[in-house]
Amino acid sequence: MDGLLTEVKTVTHDRDLSLSIAKERPVHGIERHEAISKADTDADSTSADYILTVLKSKPDRAGLSDVLNVLDPSNKYVTPKVFDIRVPSPTTAQILNVLGTITVPDHWASLNARSKGSTSEDNKLRAALLRCFSSVCGISCLVTQLRSLIATARSSSQQGKASGSQIQIRDLLTILSALLKPKDLILRIYMDIETLYSNATQQQLAWREFLSSIAASKVLSATAEALTLAGDFDGLSTILWIGDGAQYTSWLGTNICHMVSKLDLDNQDAWKAVASLTGRALSLGYTGTLHSSYTNPNANFL
Repeated sequence: MDGLLTEVKTVTHDRDLSLSIAKERPVHGIERHEAISKADTDADSTSADYILTVLKSKPDRAGLSDVLNVLDPSNKYVTPKVFDIRVPSPTTAQILNVLGTITVPDHWASLNARSKGSTSEDNKLRAALLRCFSSVCGISCLVTQLRSLIATARSSSQQGKASGSQIQIRDLLTILSALLKPKDLILRIYMDIETLYSNATQQQLAWREFLSSIAASKVLSATAEALTLAGDFDGLSTILWIGDGAQYTSWLGTNICHMVSKLDLDNQDAWKAVASLTGRALSLGYTGTLHSSYTNPNANFL
């Protein structure tokens, strides 16, 4: 009987030991990928936890496409059940931060290459990524990240670290330029605010936050400083407008003109929004440029 007891105890001890070793064994490369895949097999692909897990795992182009297909506000067929990437929340903030700090450094340069080798799928992914940032909180996130990179670049004493920050600064500058460039951007964001917020107070707060970024120099001052650290690179000349006061104000004027041309004359709230936007734009100090964009809304400011 003593022998039997000893034998049973020995078997249990061996099994526990093997389990302990398995837990401590590091998972790398393919094993890590398989572990993540198995863990997420039954997960809801539209949940924030799933999306964050995939984005943090630095997905390849196919994996990124799947996630952006869910996040893209223009996709009416697959949307997250509990959040909208355009509406500020802790969940939205986490996802936008990961997109900016991991996805953009990994994929933006190739998506934005516009070379002969680029495919229609690349162009679709580029547009989807831009739409994820095309909101009040999206633009605010990009500016915050740009400010952080500026601080890192200025304080860094290591050349390698500085050059890494410089590359990320270039990426964010080109994203902001591409994101802001359309003459209907401000109108689209205003319409999104009206649609996404049912409460008038929330709409007003969101619009004020947007104006503080777009028309109260937050974007302009951040991009102007970032351009001094970006160095020379291909495509620099096409994005300089975003940090130039006169050209930036001309862009604002063009957007204001477009918005005015599309508004219903009886929509008093919208006209008040335009008035507050114009007042903020005038505070930038480029009144002559703003006036010329009113008289010539088709001017090429890029």
